[in-house]
Amino acid sequence: MMIKEQNFFSEVIPFVNPWKIISFKQINEVIQENFNGKEYFIDFYMIHNGGDFLKGSTFVPNELYELPESHQGMEMDVLGFYSISLPNEEGPSSYSVSVLTMEKKKIYNPTIQNQRDKFYKESTHEFKEFFSSHIPFANDCADSTYLIDIKSGEIKYLDFDDYFENPKASFVVASSFEDFCKRIKKSII
Repeated sequence: MMIKEQNFFSEVIPFVNPWKIISFKQINEVIQENFNGKEYFIDFYMIHNGGDFLKGSTFVPNELYELPESHQGMEMDVLGFYSISLPNEEGPSSYSVSVLTMEKKKIYNPTIQNQRDKFYKESTHEFKEFFSSHIPFANDCADSTYLIDIKSGEIKYLDFDDYFENPKASFVVASSFEDFCKRIKKSII
């Protein structure tokens, strides 16, 4: 399957630092779950396999979804997309699209990292269950995560600071991976 280079976002945005090229078969070996919008997800990762927005980007949540008061009426940022690393392969960083590696994700801020390390050690069954049905694929500047709900294909946002106090703190921001990507635009700095 050969896919031409295309713009996956709402406009052309400098997107850099992808990891190794990955095939359709390899993606399906790592991400075995079928979810609404998986075709677009595979197309994206066959071309980009993760990466960062060189000059930043913003995301406008789908207006069909009710956001928490703290996020209403505002654009959210997207720092980059995690890469997909193959089993037994060290990725470009500890970021990887895999529920198995989510707890290995490292934070640059030592205080937050210490909180998160403690949280993972004490993680609840509810937390582990949540990540068994969600695939993390992108993050923002605060190191919170965007995830695909594999049951619905919807994209959720999980602010880890809120999650420490409320494990049900994630909320839907887009109807699919494609809807999410098409809502990303250049950051106005």
